[in-house]
Amino acid sequence: MRIGIDIDDTITNSYKEIFEQIGKYYNVNSYYLIEEGYKYEDVSKDEQNFPGYNNFCRTVGENLLKTVSIKHGAKEMIKKLKEEGNEIILITARDYEEFSSPYDLTKQFLKDNNICYDKLYVGIKEKGRFCRENNIDVLVDDSITHCKSAKENNIPHLLLDNTFNRDINELDRVHGWDDAYNAFQNLNQTK
Repeated sequence: MRIGIDIDDTITNSYKEIFEQIGKYYNVNSYYLIEEGYKYEDVSKDEQNFPGYNNFCRTVGENLLKTVSIKHGAKEMIKKLKEEGNEIILITARDYEEFSSPYDLTKQFLKDNNICYDKLYVGIKEKGRFCRENNIDVLVDDSITHCKSAKENNIPHLLLDNTFNRDINELDRVHGWDDAYNAFQNLNQTK
């Protein structure tokens, strides 16, 4: 199986850490943003309340992404999936508008944390279409937008549970990497 996996908030625990820094940078209550389920795209599109978000990403966010922690079980389950003969394709929306070198930044982080994978793609904004065009069998992501896109492109998807996506019920949700691994096994049996 060719498995597409997002990085931020799917492999890493970046959401809370980044929003805490957004709170400090813009002098707003980060706890409120997190509890209200703000997403990165909410902040990046709100130029009135969060002016210069790309500058935040390049100065604060880029350094933070070098040190964020790995989600419980992510590294081990990805390794297990790879050892079972699956192809691991990492797909991130990190792009050159927000980061000076998203590919190098991401590749170094993966190396430093011993995350195994076969291919890495950055700057992918339409993940459903990308998966369809690249014959990816399933996408695991925390983003409602990307999982909806996968669904619209007839790509099985696993929405990794997070505070900002809990109000969505029409997507196939998993609660952590053990749950995701079991879902992969079920998908593999139906192929």
